Amino acid sequence: MNALTRATSACLLAVVSLLSVSNAQARTIYVASDGTGDFTNIRAAVEAATSGDVIIVGVGTYTGRDAVDIGVSGRTLTIRGSDPNDPAVAAKTLIDCRVGGEFGLHFIEMGPSKDTNLTLAGLTITHSTKSQSGGAVLCHGGILRVVNCTFADNAVECWGGAVYCENSQATFEGCTFLRNGSAVLRGGAAASTNSQMVFSQCLFQQNTGNAMTGFDSLVSFSDCTFEDNIASPTTAGQDPNFRLDPYVGFGGGVAAEGTANLTFVDCNFVDNEADTGGGIYVINAGVSVIDCNVTANTALRGGALAGMGGSIGVAGSFVWNNRAVTDVDDPNDDTIV
Repeated sequence: MNALTRATSACLLAVVSLLSVSNAQARTIYVASDGTGDFTNIRAAVEAATSGDVIIVGVGTYTGRDAVDIGVSGRTLTIRGSDPNDPAVAAKTLIDCRVGGEFGLHFIEMGPSKDTNLTLAGLTITHSTKSQSGGAVLCHGGILRVVNCTFADNAVECWGGAVYCENSQATFEGCTFLRNGSAVLRGGAAASTNSQMVFSQCLFQQNTGNAMTGFDSLVSFSDCTFEDNIASPTTAGQDPNFRLDPYVGFGGGVAAEGTANLTFVDCNFVDNEADTGGGIYVINAGVSVIDCNVTANTALRGGALAGMGGSIGVAGSFVWNNRAVTDVDDPNDDTIV
């Protein structure tokens, strides 16, 4: 064996050894509230994990300080339920962000490292309240993938009742966003700034402050349903045209703002309400609606769609039975404005 051959063989051996060490370091870590796993809480598992590890969370309710404000930065991690493809198991794998009357707590805060890569799957995350933005998950950079998760009853003061992404990439597959809210009516379920987001086969239902607001972001939706979301709640008996609330909601389903570009394919917008744009609202942004169903949405202005600057393109879609009325809370009001 000559010197060149020996050197080449040594180099290959070093590469193989490095890969073997890297693979050996990737672990599966089990979390079980009954003590049968490696850890009883998610925080301890995340803190013990190294890049590439998979954390499997057993059925149970995880709450308290060890289930909130968990930071993930500069690592590749997966946190998933024991069977992400079984909705019944996901529903029973519950992260409850309530901590003894404290407010402003997230489940996960991602970033700011761009090397952060996090996957969440088969979890139900609930009751994060009064944080500034990103009630359950707050992303400040990196790549987020969320599969078959439910975000329910989360609320924020500003952007993204369940999720807020800034300078991030995020993908949501088969997720449900239920009864989340934004106090300033900007993304009751989700919101983004300077980010790329993809939603497929997701359900947005009964969120307040609209379902999603995209600002200066590239966002696509496929086979998603927006149902019974409301952008502008009003007090009973209050004239909606002269509200005392300083915040006015735009886009009962979705609002696109700034330089955002949003695309909807095979989506349904049903029974959403807003001050302006019952289904979708656009301001200085671009929206494409392709092969969608936009029906039975209500607003004071623009029952289905409304825009102020920017562009709205609609192709191959059913846009029907939407109402622009003087009082969205009066079922007998069919006045067109």
